[in-house]
Amino acid sequence: MTWSRATRSHPCPACGKPDWCGHTADGAIRCMRTAEPPPGYRLVKSDENGGNVFIAGTGDTWKPKPKAAPKPQPIINWTSAQNRFLSDLTDDLEVELAHHIGVGQPWTMLFGIGWSAAHQAWTFPMRDHMSRIVGIRLRTREGRKLAIKGSKEGIFSPEIKGMTTEEVLIGEGPTDAMHLWRLGFIAIGRPSCTGAADICQRFLGNRSAVIVSDRDSPGRKGAASLADKLSGQCDSVKVIEPLQGKDARDWIEAGATAEQIRIVIDSAMEYGDETKQVSGGTA
Repeated sequence: MTWSRATRSHPCPACGKPDWCGHTADGAIRCMRTAEPPPGYRLVKSDENGGNVFIAGTGDTWKPKPKAAPKPQPIINWTSAQNRFLSDLTDDLEVELAHHIGVGQPWTMLFGIGWSAAHQAWTFPMRDHMSRIVGIRLRTREGRKLAIKGSKEGIFSPEIKGMTTEEVLIGEGPTDAMHLWRLGFIAIGRPSCTGAADICQRFLGNRSAVIVSDRDSPGRKGAASLADKLSGQCDSVKVIEPLQGKDARDWIEAGATAEQIRIVIDSAMEYGDETKQVSGGTA
């Protein structure tokens, strides 16, 4: 079938326009503008280029095949999976993990770290603002980080219910949070420098927030974005950076004490217009 372009002298019978559309010598029409057939024609298909093809005569009008319904996502019982991962974590695996992340019991126990034999990786539960598990982050022996299929992003935190603390520190990742807990702070970890902002907001409520930003451009931008989100909701919002290393873990492993971190927090400005430029936001 050879198509000829519509022209001013031979416009498209369907839309009446002199361009884009086409016709054949035996009377078929391809209109790029309408799916409404002209009198005496019927729609027979949608063209691969986006037009609609009509032929003369009556009969059944072509209808596109309905799109297949999306496959339902499997419902995962994260609590059951978490219990299995916890039971598979041996003492030797705990010691090995402590070597990799620089913190061991009781902090790995507090955060519910387990082991997945199927993935050959440690498991880090991610929680929503109500401490319910919504996904599992994996960490392999080689340091590769991924998530179990079906996981949703959440925060890394102990199973906290009825928390009464007035201040929460927010790091990036579970190891930042565990190291801060080791020094006596109440802390949570984001799944990335921009992840789980809504969960952080709902988790914090009106508590004071101290965002411990990574010392790089993505970390600063993510911290500023979260601080903007928390401003006006939390009693206080501050953004600090480690004085040594890239992140909170590096800073603490370099020798930072709780007292030194407290001095940095207390001397930091409240987040606002004066601090947005410094932390990567816009005034």
